Amino acid sequence: MPTEPPTNPIPTDMKFKNILTLIAILLSVAGYAQRQITGSVRSSADTTALPGVVVIELGTNNAVTTDSQGNYKINVRSESSVLTFSSLGYVQQQQNVGSRRVIGVLLQPDTYAIDAVVAIGYGTTTKSDLTGSVGSLKSRDIESSTALSVNDIMSGRMAGVMVTSSGGEPGAGFSIRIRGAGSINADMEPLYVIDGIPYEKSATQSSAFSGMGTSTLDPLALLNPADIESLEVLKDASATAIYGSRGANGVILITTKSGKQGQTKISYSGSVGVAVKPQKEMEMLNAQEYADYQYNIMRYGGVAHNYRYIDDQMMPVSYADSVGHNWQREMFRTALQQNHNVSVSGGSQSGDYAVSVGHTSQEGIIENSSYERTTMRINLNQRITRRLKGNAMLTYTSTTQNGSVISSDVGVGAAAGVIQQMLVFRPVNVGSLDEIDMEQTPPVSNPLLYNEQAVRKNTINRTQYAFSLTYEILPELNLRTAYSGFVNNVRTKEFMPKVVGPGYQTNGKNTSAYGTDTKWVSETTLNFKKQFNRISRMDAMLGFTVESLRNRTESTTVQNILDETLGEESMGWGTEVALPVTNSITETSLMSVFGRVNYTYRNRYLFTASLRADGSSKFRKGNKFSYFPSAAFAWRISEENFMRSQDVVSNLKLRLSYGRTGNQSIGAYSTFDRMSLAYTLYSEKNLAGGIYPSQIGSQDLRWETTDQYNIGIDLGLFNNRINLTADLYRKNSTDLLLQQPVSHTTGADYIVNNIGSVRNQGVEFALNAMVVDNRNFRWETNFNLSMNRNEVLDLGSVDYYLVDPSNNTQFINAFILRKGGSVGDMYGYKYRGVYQYGDFVEFYDVDPVSGAMTLKSPEECLALYKPNKRYTPMPGVADRASVNVAPGFAKYADLDGNGIVNDLDRTVIGHSEPKFYGGWTNSFNYKNIDLKLFVQYSYGNDIFNASMSAYGTAMRLNNKTREIWQGSWKPNAPQNEYPYTTDISGSRDLASSMSVEDGSYIRIKEITLGYTFPTRLISRLGIANLRVYVTAQNLWTISNYSYYDPEVSFRNPLASGWDKFSYPRPRTVMGGVAITF
Repeated sequence: MPTEPPTNPIPTDMKFKNILTLIAILLSVAGYAQRQITGSVRSSADTTALPGVVVIELGTNNAVTTDSQGNYKINVRSESSVLTFSSLGYVQQQQNVGSRRVIGVLLQPDTYAIDAVVAIGYGTTTKSDLTGSVGSLKSRDIESSTALSVNDIMSGRMAGVMVTSSGGEPGAGFSIRIRGAGSINADMEPLYVIDGIPYEKSATQSSAFSGMGTSTLDPLALLNPADIESLEVLKDASATAIYGSRGANGVILITTKSGKQGQTKISYSGSVGVAVKPQKEMEMLNAQEYADYQYNIMRYGGVAHNYRYIDDQMMPVSYADSVGHNWQREMFRTALQQNHNVSVSGGSQSGDYAVSVGHTSQEGIIENSSYERTTMRINLNQRITRRLKGNAMLTYTSTTQNGSVISSDVGVGAAAGVIQQMLVFRPVNVGSLDEIDMEQTPPVSNPLLYNEQAVRKNTINRTQYAFSLTYEILPELNLRTAYSGFVNNVRTKEFMPKVVGPGYQTNGKNTSAYGTDTKWVSETTLNFKKQFNRISRMDAMLGFTVESLRNRTESTTVQNILDETLGEESMGWGTEVALPVTNSITETSLMSVFGRVNYTYRNRYLFTASLRADGSSKFRKGNKFSYFPSAAFAWRISEENFMRSQDVVSNLKLRLSYGRTGNQSIGAYSTFDRMSLAYTLYSEKNLAGGIYPSQIGSQDLRWETTDQYNIGIDLGLFNNRINLTADLYRKNSTDLLLQQPVSHTTGADYIVNNIGSVRNQGVEFALNAMVVDNRNFRWETNFNLSMNRNEVLDLGSVDYYLVDPSNNTQFINAFILRKGGSVGDMYGYKYRGVYQYGDFVEFYDVDPVSGAMTLKSPEECLALYKPNKRYTPMPGVADRASVNVAPGFAKYADLDGNGIVNDLDRTVIGHSEPKFYGGWTNSFNYKNIDLKLFVQYSYGNDIFNASMSAYGTAMRLNNKTREIWQGSWKPNAPQNEYPYTTDISGSRDLASSMSVEDGSYIRIKEITLGYTFPTRLISRLGIANLRVYVTAQNLWTISNYSYYDPEVSFRNPLASGWDKFSYPRPRTVMGGVAITF
């Protein structure tokens, strides 16, 4: 066999070198394939840098976290890699790497994350640890809304919170009710706590004198929405009891923005737009129709002849060629609205700062009505030593509201508001349009002239301050002391020249008023927080606070103005004192001790207990102090072992709570006898003054108390993509504070007593769902629905109290407070159409043989009709007491069947409380485009339309709506829908169901379309975030209400459904930009 050639073996050391070379080549290739990605992560809400965000290369263990400035660096395998960005309280986001080397990310806050932080009063907690019922709006929700007021942002967005505005005028006032009306005489508004400073709306309202509005004195009206970090509404007593005597109506907690650690951030947001006339125009009679109407009542109705409308031959004057006036179109305008905000913030490990300036300007859709608000705020936090931190906050707000008299809720002989004059002034060119129409009552002026000459101005300046120190005694124990307060300066001026109706009666009239509210609060709290053995934790707080409020008011009215050149500054030219200088000073104080304990066991069993003791200067010895306890338990069922094997229910929590709260919103000296000034005219133009006992003191007066029970459930499905919150509650309020009239033999007007009780019970639902959530498209929907039933359980020794909403001779006692009824019940006669010719004996022929009665022909009836004659009702037809009824008069139901309609036939004719209400928001995001649609609704509430008496069923020379005049009974054309104008006492002055209308509505409250520019396009310009948008508000309302708008609010909470010539709510369209550097 041939032998093989010899081989040369490779040395061992050479093999090792070759292996190392191969490994080096492979490593170099792998290193060449990897890419380094850098970038920053910020919050989309305010572009704040987010430290600690976890950045993971999807499908690998490759992960990094962002630094204190929100920056990161990560090496990825290839262009096909996907990065995932995750942070607690934010929605997770994925980014494809592609060819990019720099990837900036804006994370969206996850408002519905169960670990989101919630303010609860004197502290915070997480949603997962919450035991009470709390509604929340975060900075993202507030900034995404383009409304110019905080009240408007809240409206319809939280279950159990009813927010209604008094009208559409710039700076309009709002009413907020949380879970119904819990009182019958004391304040029904919630307590407002802004950066720890408590505000009671009733306190600031004491400085409003003229009725243009308590609007601008609303604590929320003085806030700039752009300054708000979070807004929480405490609804059940376990949440509100920590505020004791002022928590019965709920508590609204507002925290303004502070600086955050990171680079200095400069932000600007602004919007400019227009407000246009309301959706509805009242269909008033035109020139010829008005002339025909005047001819009819002069020809048949017994009204004195006016030869503007009827000639010597008793024929109507033709105005067919007259242009006439549509005063609404001449009065309404397109108004400019704008809002601008600039803020600078930043910080380091030792402290942070936030400074902001904002200005809002709103023109009204009626000339000379406007609202201006300027705010300046500075917030500083500083770590003084390792254990000591300090905070200082200073805010200044100035608001000015201009306009003519808007409200016409005045006496028949007094001034009508500009809206009323616009609708009822004659639309035909007869005589001089500058003349005072003395034929009308009250005297009515050309609305354009009235609006130009009559002046009302309301100015408020508020300074708010707060200073605090927090010392860390131990890692789990700290002591905080704070001193805060505010000063409100309010000035109101009103001028009525002699060329307008109200001023004509007094030869000019001028009113000036001034008020100051000064409040300080001193507060100290001790806070303890500790984790025990990894299975339980406790959070405890003990506090002591003292506060004082001083209010001063001063006002006077003069008339017979000799020289009106200076307008509202012409006080010195008044030669007669209509109302002498009046002034008042009140001081109240409150001292409180309070504490709360939160205990969590195994992250599933949650316990909360609190107790507060309040002492108020408003009550006498023995009743000064009251105690307000609460307790709550929550069970996080989803954390139990038996729930861990399923993946549908991600969060399930059952909540139970009880608590007692109070109400002390009465006058400062209600427990004392009080003397008041009185004046009488002792000669033609001279007043004599004196004093009289106006109030009998009630030494035994006690706090109102409210006991509330709540059961709730929080449900999260599919990793919390669907979240449902439901609450069932009952509130029983007792010892209600009621101002009772007393016998005139006492010499006093009233006494305040603890009388009666009222109950509110209802259910609330709030649903949030992330319908679609992928990389390019996101659809989130929020829906809430609330139902509340209010019942008056007891009124002491009486069964009912009558409520006069207008304090004049019209619709006296149109509301009633009665056992078994509800607050806001309307009271009057049931309208049954109109008396016809056939209802009276005089219009029948009687057969002399059989006695049969046959109604005469229409022509014969018209010939027999006399407007001022006394007629005899037919058998079975009820008469009206103290009224000579005639054909065309209003007919009311004879409920007791005695044949006479009188006060005993009055009954409940309407309810102002809705059966349910709420809102629905849909938010869509496609890549960088966002769209939001917000719908608000209310169902089942009634409105007492007091405007109808002036523009419809009475006031013979006032203009009317076309619908009412065409449907009115006329001697020559009998109808049954509305009475004839001659029935003034029946249709104008008596409250009846004819004036009650359905107030249900659905409103497209807001539509906003926006675009956020990609970071890669703007970062090179030094811009962190840039968004532009266009928005429309109050775009469309569906309602059967006959007046302009069904959303009404009245200053008397016992008559909340009352509406009389409120300012129309405009539609607005605005464009805006938000930019951060």
